[in-house]
Amino acid sequence: MNQKNMWGAVMLGCIAFLVACGTTTSTTTTTDTDGDGVADSTDNCDNDANADQADADSDGVGDVCDSDDASFSLTSDDMPSGSEIPEDPYALSDALGCTGSTGDNTSPQLEWTNTPSDAESLAITMLDLDCATVDCSADGEPFIHWIVYNIPTTATELSRGASESLPTGAENGGNDFDDPASIPNYGGPCPPVGVAHTYEFKIWALDTANLMDDTTITFTDPDSVLDGIESHAIASGTASFQRDFTGP
Repeated sequence: MNQKNMWGAVMLGCIAFLVACGTTTSTTTTTDTDGDGVADSTDNCDNDANADQADADSDGVGDVCDSDDASFSLTSDDMPSGSEIPEDPYALSDALGCTGSTGDNTSPQLEWTNTPSDAESLAITMLDLDCATVDCSADGEPFIHWIVYNIPTTATELSRGASESLPTGAENGGNDFDDPASIPNYGGPCPPVGVAHTYEFKIWALDTANLMDDTTITFTDPDSVLDGIESHAIASGTASFQRDFTGP
C-alpha cells in the first residue's frame, strides 16, 4: 500500500468512528409522580393529577392542591344553594313585573369560608343570569341586582338586611333598576310572572384594598363597577338560586 492509500484508509476509519460516535444517544428519565402526563419539573401540583394545570388565582399552585382556590365558597342560611328563593317578603321586590308584591328589598344572609390569604378586599355581586335573554335587560347582559365592594377581608358574613348597614369601609355599587332613588342598594329577585330565573350570588377576593383607587372605573355605572371587580379578582365563590314568581 503506498502512502497515499494508507492515509485514505486511516481517514475512512476516522470517518466511520465519528459516525458511530454520532449515533450514540443519552436518555433522560422524566418523573411524573401523579401520572397526569405533566412532568414534575413543570407540574404546578405534582402530587395530585391535574392535566389541565388550572390555576384560578395565578399563584403558580394548581387549583387541586391550593386551598385558596379549592374551598373559597359562599352559602346562605336564608337560601340553600340550588333551592328556590322563598316567598318570604324579605326576598321579593316590587320591580320587574311583580305588581302587588309586599317585598321590601331586604338582602339575604350570606357567609363565606376560606378567604384567600393574599386577598386585599372582598366584593359581593348578585346577578339575574336569565335576564340577558329577555326584555328585562336592555344591554343583553345579566341584570345587576346588587354590588358591594371594599368589604374587609376579616369579614366572613353579611347578615340579613346588611345592604342597609354594611361593614365599615364597604360600599354599595348600585344596580340596574330604573329607579335607583327608591332601590339604591339591594334589589330583590322578582322575575316576570310564570318564568323561573336563576340568581347568582358571588363572593370575590380582590387584589386591591380600595377598589376606588382604580380610576378606570365609573362608580356611578354598575356595569363599570362589575367589570372593575372582575379585573381585580384573584378568586371567587358562587351560590345560585332560582325564583319563579307566579303572581300576587
